[in-house]
Amino acid sequence: MFIGLGLGLGMLPAIAADGNAPPIAARRLSGDTWPAQPQAYPLNLVPQPSGEFGSAAGWSAHAGLTIDTAAGLARWNGTSTGQQSFQIAMAQPAVAGRDYSFAASVPRRAAGQASMGFGTPGAVTAGGVLAAARSRVGRVRATGASLSARFLINAGADLDLDHLRVYDTTALMGKILRIFAGIKQSNGNGAEATPTPFNFFTPEPRAIMIPMAANPTFGAEIDENGHGRPMIACDPMPHQTPNSGGGPGGAFCKKVCEGLSDDEVMVFLCSAWAGGAMLDGGVWDRDAGGAAIVAMEREVDYLLGIGAPGSNVAHVGVCQGEGDRGLDKAPRHRQKLARTITELRAKWGDFPVTIMEIGGADNSPGSITDLMIQEQKKLASNSGDPAALPFCEYIPRRLNAGFRPDGTHYDQTEQEIRGEQEGASALRLNYGAERPTGFALSDAAIAPFGVTITEQWAEALSFVFQGSDPRRRIAWPILPAGTRVRCKVATSGALYFRLSVGDGLGPSGTVDLVPMMNAGNHEIDVIIPPYTTSTHMGFLITTLGTQVRVSDWKVDLPQGL
Repeated sequence: MFIGLGLGLGMLPAIAADGNAPPIAARRLSGDTWPAQPQAYPLNLVPQPSGEFGSAAGWSAHAGLTIDTAAGLARWNGTSTGQQSFQIAMAQPAVAGRDYSFAASVPRRAAGQASMGFGTPGAVTAGGVLAAARSRVGRVRATGASLSARFLINAGADLDLDHLRVYDTTALMGKILRIFAGIKQSNGNGAEATPTPFNFFTPEPRAIMIPMAANPTFGAEIDENGHGRPMIACDPMPHQTPNSGGGPGGAFCKKVCEGLSDDEVMVFLCSAWAGGAMLDGGVWDRDAGGAAIVAMEREVDYLLGIGAPGSNVAHVGVCQGEGDRGLDKAPRHRQKLARTITELRAKWGDFPVTIMEIGGADNSPGSITDLMIQEQKKLASNSGDPAALPFCEYIPRRLNAGFRPDGTHYDQTEQEIRGEQEGASALRLNYGAERPTGFALSDAAIAPFGVTITEQWAEALSFVFQGSDPRRRIAWPILPAGTRVRCKVATSGALYFRLSVGDGLGPSGTVDLVPMMNAGNHEIDVIIPPYTTSTHMGFLITTLGTQVRVSDWKVDLPQGL
């Protein structure tokens, strides 16, 4: 497993901490070089596309239920007269005593509720009920060899279900743990008020999230010994604290997983503190036994104790300090933060650190926010300051960064960007360089003509194209103008991403949404332009034998739709 903390390390120059200690060698994840191809996704026990409701195959029928395969939704219309157990056979039976993660979304709810879990034998519910329009990940321990996954729907339920996914958490925790921890407040944990629905919710089953506080509304649990119960991560994170959600954590997990091998797993430790200070007895004051730092250390020590051989602390992220702003406080905060990192490194090894810029929309020169920013910047390895730490990076905010109306917290759109930035920093520090361009796609499967991607398919899809026609396509459904489409693509040959009339095979009526992509890795982020005919479809078009992987598929419809 890969354990990550919320501190930041920079690469050059390798200036010693306190000006005299020798530089610390960077940690490595999958060895000294980047893995040859992306980490594989774990087995989803619910068959796709049925699990995304792109097909009704395998699901039990009920009164008042329609499976809308075009929209990828299971819809209840409020006419059911009793509780319904809506079940589908799993790819393999559950194993009694093992922990599993369930993920589902309710994008619409007028009445009623649903709960997810295992069917018989050993029926059990995962993490309470879905009683609002929101997304959820829940943990459940199998009590028997359950053969199916299920939703329980109560009488009169009038709601939609978006997907159901089930993963073996125990199997993931049996890998080498790469632990990512954090010294983070609300701008590192997310300040979106629950129950804000996140319409771009995406499970990230390659990463484990461990909560540091119970949040029953979103499935976060603490065990009888005070440790967080592992569950798969998601983007955005709705579990981080009882009074907040969202934040950069989900995007951070997705980015880090790009740099891991199949024998290791990212373990993201969710801090549970919104607010607090590192100085004068605050929750991050290690000298005073602050609750946040004590809880974080305790959890990391526990994970290192149970992890497979080779498990380590891979990264600590820092986004903390708003509560320590002030003319006299900012320098003391920087000194305390540097000492805390040095002491933790002496305990856990020489993990890299990334410091993300604190919040506060007013960071004008001389402001209390700017004073803290300037002090924290000194810790970056390339700062040239005597206070610099080895292998520590500082990530400043973007120009015109987006903020919530409170002027203190970054908005969720900005947080997604910040999470990717932190993840890229963590990988760069661990490997000592950026990812090389291009990688193999050894697990690609044969794709028939016209495979359709639905907006619910967020897990990696991988294809080798075959057939008699010289061009092959992956299609996505008709989408209105103004729709934002995002995905990551790896291709072994030339690839087009376009709008196209009819079957998409002719040159007439095509509009390339991005320039032709050559072999390598690409990120797509486009807005569908206006068009005049409903026969337009979106296609990834390439040639025979090309290997293509599509991942992190997100579709955001225009507001009002």
